[in-house]
Amino acid sequence: MNVDATDTLERRFPPKLSAVAAVRQSVAQWLRYHAISGEDAQDLIVVASELATNALRAADSHLITLRCALEGSDVRLEIENPGPANELAHLSFDTIPDVHKERGRGLYVVAALTDELHFEILDDRTVAQCRKRVQIGANTQPSKDQSRSGRLRRLRRRSR
Repeated sequence: MNVDATDTLERRFPPKLSAVAAVRQSVAQWLRYHAISGEDAQDLIVVASELATNALRAADSHLITLRCALEGSDVRLEIENPGPANELAHLSFDTIPDVHKERGRGLYVVAALTDELHFEILDDRTVAQCRKRVQIGANTQPSKDQSRSGRLRRLRRRSR
């Protein structure tokens, strides 16, 4: 893996859903390189998987780009795909999607697992960018409120 002095990773992937596994593997390897493990690493691997799946569905025959950067104690993760995703402009996390539908919950999961999520929608591409505060070099157990289930409970409460 190529990790430069600025602690960033950038890789391109073919427009095949099978590339999601390669995205997960790249993120996991990059996180291990930076001694980010435990629930933080698990959360970011799920986030990368969800964002990559969405991007690959929209990418047609174009490559998608994964970027990870360590900025202090935050990880910034981006997935870029060609073409605008105008439906994201009206996305709201005020209500939880129908749990009985086959699709449509991934971005809500991403929002629950990260500290920040936004989309840059341009004429020729869409960039999904998220940020998560992580513990580097420590594999500590989070408090109940900081845990994944705690964050998901808070998301459910906000939607009521």
